[in-house]
Amino acid sequence: MDPTTLAIIFIICYLLGAISFSRIAHKKLSGEGEIGPVDVKVAGTDHTYSFNSTGASTMGMLHGDRVGCLVGIMDMLKVFLPTLVVRLLYPGQPYFLYAAIAGMVGHIWPVFYRFRGGRGYSSIYGGLMAIEPVGAILCSMTGLLVGIFILKDFAIAYLGGLWLIIPYLWFSTHDVHFLIYAIIVNILFLIVLAPDIRKAYKFRNQVDTNIRKDMAEWPMGRGILKLCDKLGIEIK
Repeated sequence: MDPTTLAIIFIICYLLGAISFSRIAHKKLSGEGEIGPVDVKVAGTDHTYSFNSTGASTMGMLHGDRVGCLVGIMDMLKVFLPTLVVRLLYPGQPYFLYAAIAGMVGHIWPVFYRFRGGRGYSSIYGGLMAIEPVGAILCSMTGLLVGIFILKDFAIAYLGGLWLIIPYLWFSTHDVHFLIYAIIVNILFLIVLAPDIRKAYKFRNQVDTNIRKDMAEWPMGRGILKLCDKLGIEIK
């Protein structure tokens, strides 16, 4: 790889990733330019904790699941499209993998908004859909099924697909650049998600909760519950 080309691609994709569709939507719907922390209720308790993110999940909490879903799609596209373009412009070169990383970094730490962004879930899958769409879907579905129906832990259902991407990309490509990509996006995601995981699990051993209650607290979880209810699949 040419270092200059890589640097230019990284900067451009970072700046595109730094576009905050959450803030654009929030401004249009509420008239407010910035998104403040959201208080999240701990299932089965009167406790709440502050969720300090500006991504699609926050928009779902503030403005409803449809708005959150739309913002999530836009966050995916802002990484998917640049990654795909780079892949087409430089066939056989790993630039596109680093383009996907740059888009995620821009989403998490946007220079336009004092480096306060979202957690990066949608941006990761946006990049993955341009890198390995079959693997993205397969790993995501496997993680969800294992987390919800076998281990009954929504955190594992949420994260499991991303963990599975590491062995999937390695064994399907045996390319070190794919492995580096998979490891980096997982590390970045865990870094920004760690405070929320600690807060969510703080009261876990003090309450009577279950997988359904946990899922109902999050836009993504509610969407899965609605789909399962329509299909007659019981989650409890």
